[in-house]
Amino acid sequence: MMTFASRFDRGDSLIEVLIALSLCAVTALGIIGAQMWLARTEWSVMMRETAVSIAWFQQQVEITENGEVAHWRRMVAKPFQTSFP
Repeated sequence: MMTFASRFDRGDSLIEVLIALSLCAVTALGIIGAQMWLARTEWSVMMRETAVSIAWFQQQVEITENGEVAHWRRMVAKPFQTSFP
């Protein structure tokens, strides 16, 4: 006769392990998908920021009208190392 304690000491069945591994795989795929979405969004935002900084520097050159093109080119070459006033 099986006692109460020996009924639960038999270990995990193969189907339980399969379900647990499937759940872990689905969770991992969800996390990877979220990270890929974040990477694409970050790249898109970075490109927009670059376009805005180039447009801002071009506007500054047009406002000064004294031909500071060299200054503009130098600033556009490093758009993320400058700060806007």
